[in-house]
Amino acid sequence: MIVLGLSVLTAVLTGLYPAAVPSAALAASTAPTASPTAPSGTSASSAVYEAEKATLSRAAVDDRHAGFSGTGFVDYAAVVGSYVEFTVTAASSGSADLVVRYASAAGEDRPLDITVNGAVAAARSPFAPTGAWATWREVTVRATLRAGANKVRLAAATEDGGPNLDRLTVRTTGAPLVTSVTGLRAAIAKAAPGERVVIANGTYAVDGDIPIERRSGITVAAQSVGGVTLTGTGTFTFDRSSQVTVEGFVFRQRSGLTVPAGSTRIKIRRNVFQLTETPTDKINWLTVEGDDAEITGNAFRNKTTHGVFLQVNGAGSTMAQRVAIRRNHFYDHRWTGNGGEAIRLGYGEKGQVPAHAVVEYNLFEKAEGDDETISVKSSDNVIRGNTILGGRRGSLTLRAGDRHTVEGNFIVGGPKGVRVYGEGHTIVNNYIADVGGDGIVLGAGYDAIHQRADDTRLLFNTVVNATGSAIRVQGGANPAKDSLIADNVLVRRSAGDLLRLGGAQKATTSGNMLWDGVAGSGKRDPKLVRDTAGTYRLSAGSPAIDASKGSYPEVGEDMDGQRRVSVPDVGADEFHAEGGGGPLTRADVGPAFH
Repeated sequence: MIVLGLSVLTAVLTGLYPAAVPSAALAASTAPTASPTAPSGTSASSAVYEAEKATLSRAAVDDRHAGFSGTGFVDYAAVVGSYVEFTVTAASSGSADLVVRYASAAGEDRPLDITVNGAVAAARSPFAPTGAWATWREVTVRATLRAGANKVRLAAATEDGGPNLDRLTVRTTGAPLVTSVTGLRAAIAKAAPGERVVIANGTYAVDGDIPIERRSGITVAAQSVGGVTLTGTGTFTFDRSSQVTVEGFVFRQRSGLTVPAGSTRIKIRRNVFQLTETPTDKINWLTVEGDDAEITGNAFRNKTTHGVFLQVNGAGSTMAQRVAIRRNHFYDHRWTGNGGEAIRLGYGEKGQVPAHAVVEYNLFEKAEGDDETISVKSSDNVIRGNTILGGRRGSLTLRAGDRHTVEGNFIVGGPKGVRVYGEGHTIVNNYIADVGGDGIVLGAGYDAIHQRADDTRLLFNTVVNATGSAIRVQGGANPAKDSLIADNVLVRRSAGDLLRLGGAQKATTSGNMLWDGVAGSGKRDPKLVRDTAGTYRLSAGSPAIDASKGSYPEVGEDMDGQRRVSVPDVGADEFHAEGGGGPLTRADVGPAFH
């Protein structure tokens, strides 16, 4: 029997539900069957099928954009049901990853219905914009192939057609399904490097640990992403393991998951964390203490009790090193006290300990369990490309530690923007709009874990319609020192504070463009306009275009990742007639995105 599953998460996280399989009456043009090519450096269990050799219906081969493999790529016609169909050969039946390489400069998703032998593998898989036609990205769909020939069809789900399609890589796992927690424990215990342990879709009560002890290079996965729900009191426990991936589960247990020190290069991918809690519980849902962990494409949602979604810590006085937190969706944290952050990097007493973590391209919605949505309490971290939307509470806070880079983040709505403590931070290309308080605050020092913001570089940020000041230097006996505030766009609807320096020590300002609707000395209207997504951008003829005063070669891109010209524009947005990416949406993050 062929076992295929629509990812539950595609529906839950994107609001898109199964559509009818494209009609067999669609006329397919005659084309040669795509021939598999063994990709360089891969095992015999992988094969590449070039799109230009597939069967095409209302689609054409093109080669006008760089970066494709083979001799070209396929351009879908703008019509529902246009498709690319591959003939994929499998030596035996079993699960496989269908890895689709595509590009899209469209301003919205180009969803595809993916079927295997006529059965739905993924309905309306989003295929989010990649930013440019020459920027290629991969989307992976899990399916089960039968022995012999299989027809894999990718059909446009909307009248806009599909993205440009480069190739399909098929990676067969050959992994037998386990059907019980006991069987899962046994399979993990004997798994060798390179093996994949797969548990059949269903709901399983976990009473006791599922040990992952002294394992290396294995993957523990649900049969399909979102297809396996774990309940009960137990969970996976790591012990001296490395390069282990846990993928595709829905965690509904009473226990949080921990990656301990001594287990390295652990990947937690494409899972849903929605633990079962009682009102008195204090549970951190995921704790990372091991070096080089990757937390990618997960969803954390619906927490009401004390504790954080994701805590990065370390053994003793240390911090986990080089943790990467990418493309996750943090949704609905409703704790009303202190200690309900979405992400907490360290603790106050570890502020001076370098962590070298990267937190990038995550989406935060209603993550209001603390005044700090992202709370940074260690040193030498990068916070990049994240989007924080609304909520009763929340901010991006450099609470303790030094030498952080905060770049290209979008903070829209909610009470606060960015709060800064510590020394040597670079805060560049951030977009902050419609917050209920101050946009950016450089904090004064007043205790051991609130050190004044010294040597802060605030460059090329845009702050629009903050109820408080756009940028404020906090007053008091020990205010910020040696601040550089340059080439920012600061705008509000009515007269009020835009740049409030207070008692700042040795602050340097240069090239900032301020406008509150009231003409006056030093004010210029940057002529911002809202794009279709509601983001304020420079319009043609804005005086901010090519008007920056400083020379900062390290600022080579804007908030959308678009290249800045030789004389950059003032603010976070470099003017481009075609606009830019803007804040993240649900299609850009979580299990469905990956």
